[in-house]
Formats: sequence, C-alpha cells, structure tokens
Amino acid sequence: MNDLRPWNVAPRDLDEALERIDEIGGPYCHNNYPWGWTVAGNTPFRRWKREVHEGGVADPLIVHWPAGIGEGGGFRRQYVHAIDLVPTVLDVLGLDAPGELGRVEQRRLDGTGFSDSFGDARAPGRHETQYYEMFGCRALYHRGWKAVSYHLIQDTRVGFDDDQWELYHVDEDPSECHDLADQRPAKLRELIDRWWTEAGRNQVLPLDNRPFSELVFERPAAVPARSHYVCRPGAAAVPEVVAVNVRNRSHAIAAEVEIPSSGASGVLVAQGSGLGGWSFYVADRRLAYVHNFVSLEEHHVRSDGELPSGRHQLGFHFVRTGDHQGTGRLLVDDEVVGEGPIPRFTPIRFSLTGAGLTCGYGDGLAVTREYRPPFPFTGHIIRAVVDVDGPAFVDPEGEARAAIASQ
Repeated sequence: MNDLRPWNVAPRDLDEALERIDEIGGPYCHNNYPWGWTVAGNTPFRRWKREVHEGGVADPLIVHWPAGIGEGGGFRRQYVHAIDLVPTVLDVLGLDAPGELGRVEQRRLDGTGFSDSFGDARAPGRHETQYYEMFGCRALYHRGWKAVSYHLIQDTRVGFDDDQWELYHVDEDPSECHDLADQRPAKLRELIDRWWTEAGRNQVLPLDNRPFSELVFERPAAVPARSHYVCRPGAAAVPEVVAVNVRNRSHAIAAEVEIPSSGASGVLVAQGSGLGGWSFYVADRRLAYVHNFVSLEEHHVRSDGELPSGRHQLGFHFVRTGDHQGTGRLLVDDEVVGEGPIPRFTPIRFSLTGAGLTCGYGDGLAVTREYRPPFPFTGHIIRAVVDVDGPAFVDPEGEARAAIASQ
C-alpha cells in the first residue's frame, strides 16, 4: 500500500492491503505490483527496469509533427535511441549543435537524427551501434544484432568475466526469444569486443559491483553540510535530498510570525506527504505538530491553549531520546505549551514520490488528514528556521534501497 514502508523498515500487512484494496491507485497509496505482473506488463519483452534486456530499455516513441509528417498513424521500425532526439530536432530546425554554451565547450552529440524516416518508412536506420550498462548488466546493439548479459545486482560472488552473454538478432527477434550465442560464437565475440570499446569511449569503466551501501559513503553531498537552515515562505518545495535532514537527531523549528486579531491557521513548515512526513502548523488557533510514520501511525503534539494575536515566535523542539524516537515540545515565545512522545520517527526517507519541504503552505497530499491542502498560513511568516544538532544520520543500506527504488 505504501512503497515507502520497506525502505523505512516498516511492516507491510496483507490484511491491510485487502481491507484497502479499493484505494489502490488513489492518492493515499503508493504501491508496486509483484515481479510476475511486471513480466506480464513488459510482454513481449524480457526482464524489466534496471536491466538491459529489451524489457528494461525498449520504450514506445510517438512523434507528432503535422507540418512535417504527412502520414498519420504510421509505424517505423528503425533502431532509435534517446540520444537521437536532440539531433533530430536540430535537423528539422536546420540548426547545428552549439560548440559552446555559457563559455563552456560542449562535447559532440553522439546521437544521429532520424527525421529521414518521417517521410520514408523504409529509410535505412542511421544509429548503428549503441552500448548499454546498468548496475553491471551489459548489452551492445550493432546493426540489428544484440549481445546482452544479466548480472546479479549487489552480488560479488560472480565476477564480470564469468557473466553469460546471450546473442539475439533483434531485427527479426525483438523479444529476445532465440539465443544464438552457441550458433554464432564469432558474431557474439565481435559484439562483446565492441562493447568494451564503446564502454571505454563513454566513461563506463571500471565496472563496479560493490554493494550500493558502500557507494553511499563516497557519494558527494549535493549541498555543504550545515546545522542552520532558513525557510522562505511561499517558495517552491525543497527536494528532500537537499533539504534539512532532521532524521534521528535533535532539532528545533522556529517561526517568527504575526497573527491578526481574527486569528490565523495554516502550515508553518512541513515536509513529505500523506504517505509519510511531518508538519508544524496552526489549526483552530492552536499550535500543532504531527509526525506521520509511513502512513502507519500519526503522532500528534498540540498546544494547551489558543495562540494570542500579535508578533510571536512559534517553535517545535524534538529531543532525541533513542534511535528514531524522542519527545516533541511546542513553544510560544520560548514557553512550552504542549508536549508529547514521538515513539517512531522516520529513519530513512519521508518520500519516494518527490514530496519536499515547504514553508507557509503544504505541497500536494497533506501530511495529515487533520487539514486540507494546501492549507496556507493566514497570518504573516516573517522568518522560519530549522536548526539540527549532531551529525546527519545516514543509513547506507537504506539509502541504497531508496536509490534503487527510484530508478
């Protein structure tokens, strides 16, 4: 029901899935179907994403250009790759690729245009050779033939030299049903050798088969590490990978606001969505905070009394008391007005669907059904900041799982 759960080491319950079966496909579900259905959905191709058999790399392409394509609803069978799209657009516009952009010299485009096929279904294909590599799975297309190998992801027991290569004449066998490796060993050897040449030319080497958790430690940070973050009211949502990381560390949220005499309500700062996240907000003239643990549990902290009008500093402090748990406190002008436990704080990710951090409003599906999005704050936010204490928490295995899931 929520693919965020396995990445946060949370249970998936069959009974819940059966009870909520009519919600599948709705906004409060983020579910994947089993591999068997993936195979069926990729019919007639083999395998699926993250791999380089046709089930992982073949995509439909619709070209619509009434002024340049007279035939409507026609089919083309020429081999075309994604890198051919820009050269094709440049071709039909009569433009050359720029040699420099912003004073930065550009590499030459590797793709080839396919606009000549628009008016001639029998035009010869111009893209003759293309390498593939994904998580150690490799393939090489060349003039209607394809050599391809499957490599177990994150498995070091089998070296790349021991991979079993297959050979298909994809011009005649696009579903890769007939492996010709034994009948055409010379052709297979030719394509494998060509793969190494293309891999070297395109910075694919060296091949890396380490567990993804090891790669997490070496991945450069998108932004420099810091402990103080300023949030801008009304700004676009900040993606989670570059937003403040509040997971498994004490942190404080402070919003300096002006509340009119008629009162105010709305989101001060929030991150995530109804599938998981947190929100610091005002409702019914009371300060509130909610932590949504992967849509399994919501832990609420609410103030004891109503907020007075005027200028105030509203705060939320999370005090870590153990791994992925702590106590939440609400403050008005540094005075505690509400307190409660948060026994299960999200450990790995708040979102796999792109929900980010916002200030002054909620983005998309509300973190809690206690309010309706976007629930903009009706007072005035002068300034909002988030301060974190201690090093950022990183779970290499969890980050690796999340990285794979987003591919």
